[in-house]
Amino acid sequence: MTLALSTDRTASAIAARALAPATAVAVAACMVLPRAAPVMLVLLAIVWLFAPGPGRFSRPAVTPLLTAVVLFAAYAAVTAAWSIEPREGVLKVCWLLLAVLAGATMLATGARLGAADAARIRRALVIAFAIGLAYVGCEVLLGGKLLQGLFNLFEALRPVSRKHMAMRGDAVQSINPYVFNRNMGAVVLLMWPALAAGAALVRAPGVRWVLALLFVATLAVAARSEHESSAIAIAVSGIVFVVARLLPRIGRPLVLVGWLAATLLMVPVAMLAYTAGMHKADAIPVTARARIILWDYTARQVLHRPLLGVGIASTRTMDEKHAPAAQKRNDEVFAQRTGRHAHNVYLQTWYELGAVGALLLLAAGIALWRAVVRLPEASQPYALAAFPAAMVIGSFTWGLWQEWYLSLFTLSAVTMGLAARAPDAVGEARS
Repeated sequence: MTLALSTDRTASAIAARALAPATAVAVAACMVLPRAAPVMLVLLAIVWLFAPGPGRFSRPAVTPLLTAVVLFAAYAAVTAAWSIEPREGVLKVCWLLLAVLAGATMLATGARLGAADAARIRRALVIAFAIGLAYVGCEVLLGGKLLQGLFNLFEALRPVSRKHMAMRGDAVQSINPYVFNRNMGAVVLLMWPALAAGAALVRAPGVRWVLALLFVATLAVAARSEHESSAIAIAVSGIVFVVARLLPRIGRPLVLVGWLAATLLMVPVAMLAYTAGMHKADAIPVTARARIILWDYTARQVLHRPLLGVGIASTRTMDEKHAPAAQKRNDEVFAQRTGRHAHNVYLQTWYELGAVGALLLLAAGIALWRAVVRLPEASQPYALAAFPAAMVIGSFTWGLWQEWYLSLFTLSAVTMGLAARAPDAVGEARS
């Protein structure tokens, strides 16, 4: 009996120690290969599921946030009934639920970890982020030379499509810089959890300076990259961090107001931006001008089915049918169409899921905000900054239902939850 109990405890301790390296590998891999995020999330969740030891799984707690996300997913599944792509829509919802379940399971396990194991997880997050940032920084600053060299060394690894690279004979001559936009998005979503983890490890002033330099390095890489959205996200979230740190009574409601505005006012704001002629402003990058046209067109389509939307995952197919007849007005850089997706998760929600879906998304965001403001005070500024960072990325970039995208949002929330765990005895963690 005693031997069995001792063996069980040993197995549990080994499993718990495996969490830190597994988490580090998953986080770094998602920054290096963002499209691998779904696989990394599932594998990591499996490791975390068995971490407490044989036969003792961590059951996710039924929280307001989990309930709100499940309700949003359930309604999205209902809209498949009138979607032009019902099968794809149901598959997207299934993945969202799987990602959320994986994240909730990891957080449930994290709540049971001791101080020493929690400290290992935090160290792993910081180290993994630094490794991932170093890789992305090298690719951005060197123009993709690492990936170029890899493709030239191992021809089998080259993608079938050559549209993202320049070739000279059989050799890859260069990689288009925008290829690393996804990497920058992953960097932005995982930056604040890593900084929160670092701040929770040691309170010494010197460490604060190291974290500040890590933030500046991230901002510098984003500014040098082709992904303007990442630079904007880091700058905005940095401002929110300072406000939340110095004036928490202002920082907390500021983030909530931003979420309310993004989810409720995105349709009229998109139309106003077009009416104001921002799509013709030379000071705005061409890609941004194209999106203003795309957003305006999508917003006007929302008015045709404002309550229930056109159905989940319908945007791409509907746009493909409309594209041949789409008109390009004088002096405009983009035709009057939605594109494959809205490049804005709020507009896409309004368009595909209607007001009902937008209100459910609003409720999920409010539940997340409530969870954030209940975190330990030392961690709140980091979590409050992570919120607008994700909001900005969601406002300018990829489609809502892309699996790798949902996986990164989930991993960002989970790692922040792990980093911002209630303060435990640092001395115990060191012993």
